[in-house]
Amino acid sequence: MVLGQRLADRTVPIEHAFADVESLLRSRAEQAVARARENDERQLKEFGAVGRWLRDRAFPLFAPLIARQLEQQYAFTPGV
Repeated sequence: MVLGQRLADRTVPIEHAFADVESLLRSRAEQAVARARENDERQLKEFGAVGRWLRDRAFPLFAPLIARQLEQQYAFTPGV
């Protein structure tokens, strides 16, 4: 949507529109990565060695179930 808005402004060259959007999205992505890293470091301290071992073994079991639920939730159904 942001890119579309930038491209709709015909006074701005296309290259500048893409560069603006990239800088905006890169900043957001870097912030998300930093928050994820902080969350992971906090969880590593809270779980301890045994908790990390259990988490690492359990996640592969639950990931397919979570993925299926997300696919159902966000599936696109034409005409609905």
